Amino acid sequence: MAKNRQLLVPKQRNRLVDIPSFEGGVDRRSDPSILPQHIAQNVYNFEFVSGALKAGCGIEKIDGLDFPPNVTAVWVFVKGCEPDTDIKRFYMCADKVGDIWYNESRKNGGTFNRLEGVKVTSPPMAVNYRLYGDDVIIICSPSDDMIVWDGVNAPYFVPDSPRVTSMVIHYERMFVTSADRSESVRFSQDLDPTNWNESLTTGGFIEMLDERGRLLRVLSYLNYVYIFREYGISRLTAFADQQDFSVTNLFVSGGRICPGSIALCGDRVVFLASDGLYMFNGLSTQKILSGVFVTGVVDNSVACFHNGKYYFATNLDFGDGVRVGVENGEYLNNALVVIDMSDGRYGVTRGVDIRQLVSAGSSEDNIFVVLADGKVGNVTSQSGKCFGEILPKRWETGHSDFGRADRDKLLREININTRYDITVTVISDREEKNFFVRGKAGVTRLRINMIGRLMTVRYESSAEEAYISRPSMVVRYM
Repeated sequence: MAKNRQLLVPKQRNRLVDIPSFEGGVDRRSDPSILPQHIAQNVYNFEFVSGALKAGCGIEKIDGLDFPPNVTAVWVFVKGCEPDTDIKRFYMCADKVGDIWYNESRKNGGTFNRLEGVKVTSPPMAVNYRLYGDDVIIICSPSDDMIVWDGVNAPYFVPDSPRVTSMVIHYERMFVTSADRSESVRFSQDLDPTNWNESLTTGGFIEMLDERGRLLRVLSYLNYVYIFREYGISRLTAFADQQDFSVTNLFVSGGRICPGSIALCGDRVVFLASDGLYMFNGLSTQKILSGVFVTGVVDNSVACFHNGKYYFATNLDFGDGVRVGVENGEYLNNALVVIDMSDGRYGVTRGVDIRQLVSAGSSEDNIFVVLADGKVGNVTSQSGKCFGEILPKRWETGHSDFGRADRDKLLREININTRYDITVTVISDREEKNFFVRGKAGVTRLRINMIGRLMTVRYESSAEEAYISRPSMVVRYM
């Protein structure tokens, strides 16, 4: 008897969907429905540069330094004037009432002493300089006279000095942008950054009045002074006699540049604008990390460069409606992004409001961090905590159709290797299921049995440590 072919049911086959590595990172720019499985639509507090998901960067108290409360700015003064004199490191900071504090080389249990006779009215910045043969620290702010201290004698003020918003030493002159003259670059006398008299033989200024806007930051780079402005970059040639100084305009930005994000990273400069993150090589710029969305408000972003990595704190739009850490209250920044400048790999820490990042510049210290609540900490690798509080971790795939937008799929199972407890959430266009997975050595098989056309898989952890690698999914087309 002939077979009735109309009664034959096509054989259904399983498809194995494997994620060999998580190092693809996140893409917030593309629509979630087009993302491959190894690219996240959302990730935070997981470190993924190794290909596995591990605990991300954290912030912890600095060993051996007992900073005062309510700190607004930190810096390091390095003093070592004579060849036979031991180098001294003064760890310094300012607090919210304007007092300046110092600790010499972690003495007295790391307790800080008040620097008598000075007070500032806004968070200061500082630069080391050898003035007339003696190492000094020059402290400036946008609302105060310059302060000079040699670490031994009483500090003194420099009357009628600029109200500094950024500064740099270039060929023994100090160049500054200032709050009182935002359209001009001012420069000091040669070999004396405390002399701001304006003449052909002492100090002076250069006005810049064009469409690039206010002057934000000066940077000594490639033998020039680069001037970062609201909407562009200019280059100042400043050798020897000030009568030979000249300015060239190089770049016009489509977005407003954030001054606190500008950092010299070896042979490149990285900065954040309202339309994305840029890398500048002295002549031209290119966008980097375009898939990591940044909100339009970037004025409070801060950054620094340390040990081959660019650290910047900013306000990221995670777009998930979740509140993590500081997002449960008022905040300016909510994330720390760390980029390895050698290969472009990066990590995202969410839930911390960082107001200053400073490279401590020594092997015993890493990155000094000033938080919104005035605490001072150190960036720690793979600690996953902020002052002892565990930061929740998440990796979330896009809305995958597993290669067939026209068919329903049955997600039968997920196989996952996790050494620590996690929660796996599967979301389809029909339902949502949560699965608790206890950490162990080897692979755990989860029976999912969910039907849908589009599916999202989310991995979450509230444990201190994390290790997730090579998950795979068994899918059947319906």
